Amino acid sequence: MYHLHPLYRAPLHFNSNYNSRRPQLITSDYYLFQSEQPSVQVLDPPHRQLVILDLNGTLVSRSNSGMYVRPYQDMFLDYLFKWFDVMVWSSAQPHSVANMCRLFGSRQPVCIWDRRCFMLSGSQYHGKFPTIKNLEAVWWAFGQGTKYEAHNTILIDDSSHKTMMQPYNAIHISTFDHRDKRLIHKGDKELIHVMEYLEKLRSQSNVSNYIRHHPYKSSSSTTTTDHPHEHQVYFYDFTTGQRQLVDLRSHVSFQKSIPPLPPSSPSSSLPIAIETSSSNSLSIMQTL
Repeated sequence: MYHLHPLYRAPLHFNSNYNSRRPQLITSDYYLFQSEQPSVQVLDPPHRQLVILDLNGTLVSRSNSGMYVRPYQDMFLDYLFKWFDVMVWSSAQPHSVANMCRLFGSRQPVCIWDRRCFMLSGSQYHGKFPTIKNLEAVWWAFGQGTKYEAHNTILIDDSSHKTMMQPYNAIHISTFDHRDKRLIHKGDKELIHVMEYLEKLRSQSNVSNYIRHHPYKSSSSTTTTDHPHEHQVYFYDFTTGQRQLVDLRSHVSFQKSIPPLPPSSPSSSLPIAIETSSSNSLSIMQTL
């Protein structure tokens, strides 16, 4: 069981004007001013950017006994932890976040926040009250004016509502649901597209300005290739603590057992990430 990162403190700058249905929060004028500052390409950024990951619906789809993780999980996480500082911020409760964080394996996020890290009353905490991820809480926790601010923070989430206070720091991706018929039949390559977009962002001096003018476009609106690896996901069994590779096309949500895929040797048809020595950048290629 993980513990809240020592950096977590009750944020000073949350607007607590809540009603019974949703938080009443607005984007600050200062944030909008920051997002208007031009971004330039930086070959050697002085600091690593911070990527904040949502879990359920973004990387994970939960079932009664475990969770499915989006296709290309390992490739995405290897890339992410190599080039960025990675944080988790989920609106799920602590025990659920602990289970979902199994997807990281030995990788260590710099910070993990769960539902306790929202300004919620007892009834809101235990209910389905909508939550807002105010990035000012993160910046304040690390120390405003120091390491992370609007110019170098990226939030990846499937809910645009949760990112409403700092919309130009967010990558909005399609919701991952292992029961989604479109996903089962068409496959999913969202994480490939996210890596390509992050590769552009990590050389920008002001990601909020870049995202404002060049927002991320979800792969759900692009043509699918029906490549076999776009259907392969890891299923994590919370009871046994093990994971196994499954093919969503052969999975029926009502089945009690999950058919594992036979082990296979590395194939050239897998997506590969190549680090180019000339520009110290990473190009993502996919051979179909």
